[in-house]
Amino acid sequence: MTKKHYVTVLVLFIALISSQGHSKGLFPTKLKVSVIDIIGNFVEEAEVTLYSNKGDYLSNKNPKFKGLTNEKGWVTFKKIDTIPYFIEVVKGDLRNYGKGVQVQSIEEGKKNKINIIVE
Repeated sequence: MTKKHYVTVLVLFIALISSQGHSKGLFPTKLKVSVIDIIGNFVEEAEVTLYSNKGDYLSNKNPKFKGLTNEKGWVTFKKIDTIPYFIEVVKGDLRNYGKGVQVQSIEEGKKNKINIIVE
């Protein structure tokens, strides 16, 4: 192959990857949950739990994902489904119960973000 052929193959490969950039499998679907308190401080080591339905959320059963926030107050869940999750956040006496507990839409192949306020 000549140099021109290599360049053509490379351009076609890049175009193929770009056109499928948001397809399932190439980029995993993620959800980044940021947790802050009512005065805007990051909440470190808050337990964030994702439930796939309201019944499980209300009864605290069958969590789909769990994680702890880092020093910047966020945790990222990877390879998640594109369903409306119910989110519970707990850190000591701080909770989000009843406030912003459901993420409505998750876009496939993207890093989705949501902010949760605990009080």
